[in-house]
Amino acid sequence: MKTKNIIPTLLFFIIFSSLAIAVPVCEFTFSINKNDQVTLRDYAAFDDTARDDRHSSSSYQAVFQGATTIKKGVPAIFYISDVGETDQTSASVQALCDPTWNALRVEKNGKTIFEKNIEGLFCNHDDICQEKENNLVCPDDCTLIGDGYCSYQQDGICDSDCITGEPDCQLPTEGFTDAVSPLEEPDFAPSVTEVQEAPPIQPKRTAVFVVIGFILVLLIVILIFTILHERKKKTFAQQKFDEYYKK
Repeated sequence: MKTKNIIPTLLFFIIFSSLAIAVPVCEFTFSINKNDQVTLRDYAAFDDTARDDRHSSSSYQAVFQGATTIKKGVPAIFYISDVGETDQTSASVQALCDPTWNALRVEKNGKTIFEKNIEGLFCNHDDICQEKENNLVCPDDCTLIGDGYCSYQQDGICDSDCITGEPDCQLPTEGFTDAVSPLEEPDFAPSVTEVQEAPPIQPKRTAVFVVIGFILVLLIVILIFTILHERKKKTFAQQKFDEYYKK
């Protein structure tokens, strides 16, 4: 009798868990100062499971108001390893997305230090896919393809927002006659396992010719200077000789 009761319970748990996982997660990132100034830096919605609220005892709490009000601890720590205490920190908080959200508050020890209207933040139903909207949280405005978010689900639709890894975006295997087989190697791309001889190093003949030319020009200049100098000395001596015999 007990076994019969356990089986339906397990089935219900499995079905409920799968439905819970399908709910998108909304993440909010804050910049918090010690003087209680809070700025919402970024927010995004993605397909994942929300992290456990391991910071429920934090003095900073994010309060989401909607059909139901929930609180999530904000892990605000004003300390950086190898640096020490800081006056500003960055902290993120996650919660299962709720389309009924209309306000977000950040409280410190029960006192509100930040408040923002988040109604329609992830989906404003204007038939335009914009801002942080995507098909995951706003299918009315965004199609799966071109919403800026990559869905890795195997649903028969190739999501062009994915770079790699999308199971529905397989490369075609037919129609490419010029494609190189993975087992074949083109002539211009030898195997990296083969030892390739390095090309012989050619001497830089141009530099050698320049140096030789420079030396030759320098020798010619020195030779001309020496000849002119010797000629000048001889002429001066001849002048003195002439002056002496003229007397």
